[in-house]
Amino acid sequence: MAFGSGYRLFLSLVRLLPKNKTKTLVASLPRNFEVSLSGRSKGCLDWQEQGLNPPQIVLDQVVTYKTEMDSIAQFVEQECDINPT
Repeated sequence: MAFGSGYRLFLSLVRLLPKNKTKTLVASLPRNFEVSLSGRSKGCLDWQEQGLNPPQIVLDQVVTYKTEMDSIAQFVEQECDINPT
């Protein structure tokens, strides 16, 4: 396993653990730990820069849900004469 920045970060955090737990934890890391951590770090950075970017169908469903759950707007529409003639 290469010792990249992700692995070094992990090791710096591991120093906070008691010594008997540290050896067990480091020994139990999967071989692809650094790649996995790197991918997760990139995903986190992408999310911070771009947000979630949900698909259009999800955005449409949120609008539909909010409209259906807006009881005040439903009351006003049903019980109030907004444009009297």
